[in-house]
Amino acid sequence: MLYSTFLLLLIASNLIVVHSQSWAGVYTAGTACDDTPCCCFVGQVVLTNTSANTYTVNSPVSGSDCNGITTYSGYLHTSGYEGWMILFSTNTSVILHSDSSYVTVKNWDHPFCSVLGVKNGIAKLDINTLNLFVVASIGMVMSITKF
Repeated sequence: MLYSTFLLLLIASNLIVVHSQSWAGVYTAGTACDDTPCCCFVGQVVLTNTSANTYTVNSPVSGSDCNGITTYSGYLHTSGYEGWMILFSTNTSVILHSDSSYVTVKNWDHPFCSVLGVKNGIAKLDINTLNLFVVASIGMVMSITKF
């Protein structure tokens, strides 16, 4: 009986870890974007919710394709975990990772201009860590009940 209760607890712990999508926040732009032919987000990228499924995007930019512009301000339109924005006349797709910890900005015309942004201040509890904790707890209880 005790073992089936702990097995049920283990299964339930995997099912209740649900990540809500959260686009808004401050992201740190990665360095994969090649600023020689591109205009790249650099430093802190700020996404602010302005209305349902629309966010303002503000970020410093750098690169030869920026035409002297040093700050980008625009709109991100989202639907679930996917979005799009016009980045200097290029339609760019944006994907929010399922745990909302990072976004990928994908430039389909020039893939080398794509970038990954990692959300600042995210403390993630990995599902494997949770499983390890539950299994260790079960092991401790099982060893105690033997005596």
